[in-house]
Amino acid sequence: MTLTTRTRLTREDRTAFVIVEGGWTTARHIYHRARKVFWNFRYPSEALDEAGADEWLDVLIRVPVAEGAGHDFAFEWDAVLARQGTPWFLEPLDLLDAPDADSGATVRVPLLVLADPHATQLQPGPPADGESARKLARILSEIPAMLDRLHHEGLAAGALDLDDFLVDPTGRWFYLGTDRITAGSDTAARADRDHWSRLVARVLTGSDDVNGLGDRPWAPVARHIIAEWSGTSPSGS
Repeated sequence: MTLTTRTRLTREDRTAFVIVEGGWTTARHIYHRARKVFWNFRYPSEALDEAGADEWLDVLIRVPVAEGAGHDFAFEWDAVLARQGTPWFLEPLDLLDAPDADSGATVRVPLLVLADPHATQLQPGPPADGESARKLARILSEIPAMLDRLHHEGLAAGALDLDDFLVDPTGRWFYLGTDRITAGSDTAARADRDHWSRLVARVLTGSDDVNGLGDRPWAPVARHIIAEWSGTSPSGS
């Protein structure tokens, strides 16, 4: 599916979104930057007029790369995105039908409209300087709180990819991988720890070989963060 700049997506009479420049592509989704259109009542007119573009709201529209491939959207919407008190997830705002979806498709995944945090993707390491390393270390140290919450509620995150994390200018981070969250188990919880350890290693050292970091830049920091959650003493630091 191709959505180009100025494409207008609508649902019902006064729900509209306009694609704007920007966005990015991951292995599973295309994230388009867009703006939600608003309408105003202007006295003495009895009709609603479309507001100017300067009054529209910035949003993201998530489009699946492969329609429905391995993705239980109903579970994601009902069991994951509907949960309260999950500051790591972007706020879901709306659902839209794909404008050019094949009507004969066996699985139809709607387009998901999300709040736009004006953030950028997490990048592989090593960080350029100590300040950047400390900022990333804090972010990585906060991710286990999300995983613990998921495990407590019987869920598991699955693979943790760099492009599933966004970081805004203040250092607040957001998780985009809600489509990968599934019903959990003890085995899945242990796997989540491994996924997270590899993420820590990759962000801080550029390698996801947790046991072979050697003297890579920021390797001691990575080992320390991993050891803190696992409750073990860091080795080789």
